[in-house]
Amino acid sequence: MSTKNFSQECFYDALISLSNSCDINEINIKQICKKAGYNRSTFYRHFSSKEDIVIQKVNNLIINWHSSLNLELGYEFDNFVRLFEYFRKNSDAFVLLHKMNLDDELLRLSHKYLYTNFEVSDYDIVFINNGILSVIYKWVDSGMNESNEYMATLLLKYLTFDKVLLNNL
Repeated sequence: MSTKNFSQECFYDALISLSNSCDINEINIKQICKKAGYNRSTFYRHFSSKEDIVIQKVNNLIINWHSSLNLELGYEFDNFVRLFEYFRKNSDAFVLLHKMNLDDELLRLSHKYLYTNFEVSDYDIVFINNGILSVIYKWVDSGMNESNEYMATLLLKYLTFDKVLLNNL
C-alpha cells in the first residue's frame, strides 16, 4: 500500500472510530487528524472535508465491488449474494455515508459506475440505483439481520415482478 493510500486509510479509520463514540456532526477535522496521527496539511492534501473521506472510500468500494462479480451471470442469485456480502463486509462506510445524509452521493457514484462500465439504459440505471440501494439501506438500518441469501432472493423477486405482472394481465 502506498503512503498516500495508507494515510487516507488512517483518516478513514479515525473517522469510523470517532463516529462510534461521538455524534458525526460534532466531529471536526482537528479530532480526525489527532486520532489518525497526521497533521491538518496532510489531511487537506487528500480531502476537502470529513464528508470527502467517506465519499472517496465509498467510491473505491464501488470500483472494487466490480471484481467480486461474475459478469457472465448478470442479474443472478450468486451476484446478489455477493452484493450483500460486500455491503455487509464494508458496512461501516455505507452506514457512515447514510448517517452523514450523503445517500445522494452513493446514487451519483453508482450511477456513474454503471453508466461507465455497462451498457444499461438510463431507466435501468435509475431503477437499479434507487430500487436496490433503497433495499440495501433498509437492510442496513434494520441491523442486517437477514442473511445475504434471503436478501438476494428478495432482489430477484423484485426484478422478476414485471414478468409476473405481465403474465397476469
